[in-house]
Amino acid sequence: MMQPIRCRMSKKRFSKTGIALVGCMLVCLIICLAVGLPKGFGGEKKQNLDDENTPGITDIMDGNSPLMIYDKRESTKVLMEAFNDENVAGVVLVCDNGASEFSGETFGDVKNVYRALKNILVEDEIASGASTDGSIWGSAVFELEDGLKCSFEFSKRDVLIIDGKAYRISGYEELWKLAEEEQ
Repeated sequence: MMQPIRCRMSKKRFSKTGIALVGCMLVCLIICLAVGLPKGFGGEKKQNLDDENTPGITDIMDGNSPLMIYDKRESTKVLMEAFNDENVAGVVLVCDNGASEFSGETFGDVKNVYRALKNILVEDEIASGASTDGSIWGSAVFELEDGLKCSFEFSKRDVLIIDGKAYRISGYEELWKLAEEEQ
């Protein structure tokens, strides 16, 4: 006659260190998820600024820089933060020496001009003297909720002025089209 096999169930005890490690891992996982999601657990979606005119990786690899990345002025950094928080009160876009103007006070208007600006690629610096006669052909001026202003000035349709230096740009067509359509 066969004897039944008896299994001994061992009572394993969990160590306090093991429990603490698992607890720490869970806390870290929750923090990573909260930081990784836009606006935390609420999952609120950030502004989608990509459109058909957004510069591609090949444009950037060719040595061109998107304007909002290239422009290191403090006012541009403040504008980007204010835009993300939707704290921009309005925008005025002027081109062709004042012949065309677009003024917007809704966030949709601001978003259109901001999108057009972020699609501009800064190609290279133009030798001083050959670039501008000091006149401003066009500008985009954003007014923030706190009254601060951030402006972008252009000496020609395809020449941007940053801190007195002139830069050849591309991808500006959408920006000037906004002002010209409002005539």
